[in-house]
Amino acid sequence: MLVNQFLNATNELLKVHQSWQQSARQFLKAYDVTYPQFRVLNVLAEVQAENKRITQADLSACTGIDVMTLSTIIRNLEARRLVRRVESRSDTRAKNVYITAIGLSLIEEMMPSMEMAAELFFEDLGDYGKSMLEVLSANTEY
Repeated sequence: MLVNQFLNATNELLKVHQSWQQSARQFLKAYDVTYPQFRVLNVLAEVQAENKRITQADLSACTGIDVMTLSTIIRNLEARRLVRRVESRSDTRAKNVYITAIGLSLIEEMMPSMEMAAELFFEDLGDYGKSMLEVLSANTEY
């Protein structure tokens, strides 16, 4: 019984996530940025604001984007001069990823639009959306 409840809950979360992505894409079109690219830029902006570094592998873990897909995303963002990769000083196999001034400017420009997208999305979900958001964001550590 518990397994079925968990599977049903997982399916519902996936539906909500897919719906959010679809909604977010509409707002991101104006910036010529995909939703996964937005996620990467957003994490990099947060990391930079904390004066920290992040490797490509850690960025993959943080965003939940597999390493190969993330590599393509970063390559595309590099081509637009929104991010840059630098070999890690402590591990020459690893690459640190940084958001550039251009990328930071873009993410700052996008944030009000994405905030509006989130407000509209969760407003449409009503109390269900608010409750779900509170539960899921209450503790991100497992």
